Amino acid sequence: MNENRVGYHIDDRRSFLWLVIGTLLSLFSTGQWTIPMLTWLGSIFVLRFTRSQPVLRGYVLAWLTTFITVSIAWWNILGYGSSLPAFLITMGISTLFIGALPYLLDRLMVPRLPGLASTLVYPLSVTALEFLTISANPMGSIGAQAYTQYNSPVLMQLVSITGMWGITFVMTWFSATVNYAWERSFSWPQIRRGIAIYSGVMLAVLAYGNVRLAFPKQETGTLRVHGFIAADGHETKPNLFEAQQESWEAYRTLSAEIQDQYIEGTIREADRGAKLVVWPENAVWLASEDEPSLLASSKVIAQDKRIYIALGY
Repeated sequence: MNENRVGYHIDDRRSFLWLVIGTLLSLFSTGQWTIPMLTWLGSIFVLRFTRSQPVLRGYVLAWLTTFITVSIAWWNILGYGSSLPAFLITMGISTLFIGALPYLLDRLMVPRLPGLASTLVYPLSVTALEFLTISANPMGSIGAQAYTQYNSPVLMQLVSITGMWGITFVMTWFSATVNYAWERSFSWPQIRRGIAIYSGVMLAVLAYGNVRLAFPKQETGTLRVHGFIAADGHETKPNLFEAQQESWEAYRTLSAEIQDQYIEGTIREADRGAKLVVWPENAVWLASEDEPSLLASSKVIAQDKRIYIALGY
């Protein structure tokens, strides 16, 4: 195979157009407007941009792109109860390292690596940083790229082997592989080996997912599980924080009303035959002094109805 080396930075007059396209696609690749297909595409264009720029300029503008998209896409999810300046400072610092650093590492290391090996820098950087930050995050795995693929049960089967990190890797490897082909003008003699290797890996991943779904392991025992949502969190959270600004008692009163909705829903689902009733994540926000009461009420229901309850609060 003829693996011609590519000179960096790449001469591309449309580089800022690719940055704009990447920014727009990335806006719908995370947070409240996630479109699963677009999460595969945004970084293709940002990578193209950073590889066509001097190192420092590419890194700064890649960070700015990530900062803008993440701040807009996650404000209605993470911004509750935060002042806008504090939220933006937090997003700015986090995206400086987590969001933009893989682009910097890619820009620095890719020119030093031959052919297909260069495609591994970006995916390995993203996967490693995501693993490290999520491992240390008190909020758990929020924001992991694997969550964006919720609509693909076949792809999600990879989690059974690699955890979430396998999905992150194949998604970002796709972006690097497209750029590998793009930089060689999609010349088939030059890119066929790289495309064949990536395609082979993805075919294996999809084949495994299909087989696993077609032949699920038969369990000897089953448990009837009911999950329900009693209140829309997009409405209750802002209302709770507004009540908190009014007074602490107003906050506790509104929280108690939401708790009652979930208690009533739990009893309803138990009467319908559920043996495990599951509340959604962050179903109830409450004052610490009201926590014992909620747990006591739930314990009584669990004992009376002979069920398990998974509380999300």
